[in-house]
Parts: sequence; C-alpha cells; structure tokens
Amino acid sequence: AVDAANANPVADTIVFAAGVSGTISLAHALYLQHSVDIQGPGAAVITIDGNDIAPVFYTRDASGLADISISGLTVSGGGGGQGGGVTSWGDHVVLDHLVITGNHGTYAGGVYFSNYDGDTSTLTIRNSTIDDNEGSNSGGVYIESAGDDNTPGLLIEGTTISGNSGDGYGGGLYMASIYGGVIRNSTISGNTVTDNGGGVAVYSTVHDVSIENST
Repeated sequence: AVDAANANPVADTIVFAAGVSGTISLAHALYLQHSVDIQGPGAAVITIDGNDIAPVFYTRDASGLADISISGLTVSGGGGGQGGGVTSWGDHVVLDHLVITGNHGTYAGGVYFSNYDGDTSTLTIRNSTIDDNEGSNSGGVYIESAGDDNTPGLLIEGTTISGNSGDGYGGGLYMASIYGGVIRNSTISGNTVTDNGGGVAVYSTVHDVSIENST
C-alpha cells in the first residue's frame, strides 16, 4: 500500500482491513515519499515492528512538502536511523494516537524531525505515548528546526513522553531552531540523559515555545 501511494502523485489514504490485528514485521523502513494518511485501527490492535533494522517510518518528499499523517498504531523495534520510530526530513507530519515504544536511533529513539530542505515543515504529536526509547542523543523526540517566521513549527498535545533515555541532550525532548509552538495538556516524566536536560533540552528557539497545563 505504501509503494502504491508513493507511485501516486496525489494524496492517498491507507486503512487496514477489518479484523486485521497483531504485529507486522518489516524488512526495511516504510519510506513515505508523498502525501499520505495512514489510519490504523488502534495502538492496541496493530504493531509495526522495525526488527531493529531501520526506522519504522521514514518520510521525505524531495519535490516539496508532503502532508503525512500516521495514527492508530504501535510503532516499535525501529533502529539504525536518526529516529528509530519515525525519521522525518521536512514535511507536515501529524502523529496521532500512536504508541512509540522500544525504538533506538542515532539522534532520538522515538522521533527525529528535521527541516532538511529549508521548507516550512511542521510537527504535530497528539494523544500519543512515547516511552522506553533510547537514543545516542535524545531518548524520546529530537527536533532540529520546524516552522518559519509565519508558521509555528511545533504542537505537542495530550501526549506522554516518559521513560526514554539518551546519551546527549534532552532525555524526553530536544528542540533546536523552533519557530514557535506549544506543548499543552501533556506529561514529560521519568526521562534520563547523560548530559543536559533530563526532561527537555532547548538549544535555541527563534520564536517562543510555551508549555501549558502540563507536568
């Protein structure tokens, strides 16, 4: 289904057949090259397992900014990339109702996000759990530039980031060059790192990032 979506220049939606459950083991990353909405039946129903080979999901649209939405899944067992669970190089990415757990990566165990091509990329994480991931830098989420002067780059809402560990900065969350955003109604707890920022490390923000109604 992902290959078919990549071959189609317009936006696609991928849904799972009724009754499908269990674990889908991968031989390589799911490379998302165009706009796609992947709708899982629930994190308790289907797990996508990266088999410690590569990131589970890898997004980059070299021709511009894709709209990528992934929801209703457990993402586990990813490794070998910048982010073990999700690695994104500059798209509009929405992660919703996901459990991202048991992944490891060179920058972040859970999610790595970078505005690689200098476009106005944005990251939204809603109603998700990012836990027990391990990274060479941040354990949970590593964000390296998002948004621009007119577009806030980050929204984390209704999400728990816990029990992640790293060897650099930001056990739960690392942010650099963020053009504004908000973290609200969320919990960042029980994360560890060997350097600075057990919970959150902020290298720089271009515009304010606020934390509201959160632990």
